[in-house]
Amino acid sequence: MAATCGIWECRPKRCWNFSANVNPRGLPPRALARLTDDAANPQLLQRYPDPSAHALRSALSRQLDVPPEAIAIGPGAEALLARRCDR
Repeated sequence: MAATCGIWECRPKRCWNFSANVNPRGLPPRALARLTDDAANPQLLQRYPDPSAHALRSALSRQLDVPPEAIAIGPGAEALLARRCDR
């Protein structure tokens, strides 16, 4: 991390390490409550998530007032960036 910050001439405290795939602000309390509730539901655990994340993208689109095509959903920042850079 220090080497990367040195290349970009910024302080390490101002850099986010996306390779760790961790939210630097921690898990929001509402997200923790939802995960706890959903983990207790065996029917939810038997299904694979929708790879296109259609329902999530639609909900975010309405909330943020942007088209669903402008929203990228993925397993982490590194995967999203890699997908974009591979084009």
